[in-house]
Amino acid sequence: MMYLILVVLFSILVFFTIKYMILKKALKKINRDLEEIERLNLTEKRLNLPIYDKDLNISLANINRILKSIQEEKIHYQNNELNLQKQIENISHDLRTPITAIIGYLDLIEKLNIDDHELMQYISIINNKSNQMNELISDFYEYSRLQSKDYKLSIKKIDLNVVLTNTIIDNYKLLEESKLEISTQIENQKLFVKCDKLAVERIFLNLLNNALKYSTSYIKIKMVKVDKSVEIIFENDSTLLDKKSIEHVFDRFYRADFSRSKKGSGLGLSIVKELSDKMNFKIEADISDFSNEKDVKIVKFKIKMPICRENKNK
Repeated sequence: MMYLILVVLFSILVFFTIKYMILKKALKKINRDLEEIERLNLTEKRLNLPIYDKDLNISLANINRILKSIQEEKIHYQNNELNLQKQIENISHDLRTPITAIIGYLDLIEKLNIDDHELMQYISIINNKSNQMNELISDFYEYSRLQSKDYKLSIKKIDLNVVLTNTIIDNYKLLEESKLEISTQIENQKLFVKCDKLAVERIFLNLLNNALKYSTSYIKIKMVKVDKSVEIIFENDSTLLDKKSIEHVFDRFYRADFSRSKKGSGLGLSIVKELSDKMNFKIEADISDFSNEKDVKIVKFKIKMPICRENKNK
């Protein structure tokens, strides 16, 4: 009788020991799965227990219901974001068509050399405002496209020297009209980087427009080779920016409170940041005190791009 009792107790002990070991192993797996869900945001994943345990199964069922709810919210949010992007694209396209037509007709009227000075003044104002509106719409359209998962870059080996030089030449008239002191320092050699040419042109143009908008007296544009990278620096002085505003310059729609009168969508530098990130370029903004004047700051935007080997056939 005693032997039978010992056998029964031993069997029970073995059963619970095995069950404990299986549950321990299962709980470790559940813990790893939860860490993976948190790290990779895998809300579509579900937890399961390889052995039946009433209390644990109830707990897992509750966790899975929470994960399902989070996943549904995530899908709902993504759909709303996608719909918003599509709406912005459609609205931007619909607005660009009449604005482009208005600008075209205004240009034709200005070429007629009408003698009425007051009328021509009004036409010039309308033309300027239409161009500003066109710029705003273009920024909205470009930014909405950048947020889309379907946005593709055409990455090729590009001579950055040529792209930067052409950007400066193409905007020579704007630079001349600004009455600012313009200086450039560009490496006298071919520097190839893997990038999307149109995207880099947009980055340079937006940084140049930003410098023109906020500069007080000068703009410096530099290209320097640093080890295996090339750095592009846009520098200008300004009385309109401070350290607080520099911290937010890449935020979408951000404009410093004291620069509200400046035209712009607040998306130009956001587009610069988005495009830089997509091409794995490092971009940073910095502000420092001007040595001679207390209220004047020196603002610098620096982009760092890795240099690739030059194609021998080029």
